[in-house]
Amino acid sequence: MIMMAHQLGLKVIAEGIETATQHELLKQAGCDFGQGYFYAKPISQADLVEKSQQR
Repeated sequence: MIMMAHQLGLKVIAEGIETATQHELLKQAGCDFGQGYFYAKPISQADLVEKSQQR
């Protein structure tokens, strides 16, 4: 799917990445983006705004 999407000029995002192994496999396969508990747990909008203002 990743290769087909890239041939169509599309970027690919994988959802539900929970382990380092999943992250590495998707990275090796050329996946463009990822989201899931491996990177961060969900946070509220207020917490997101607060974190973004700290930068």
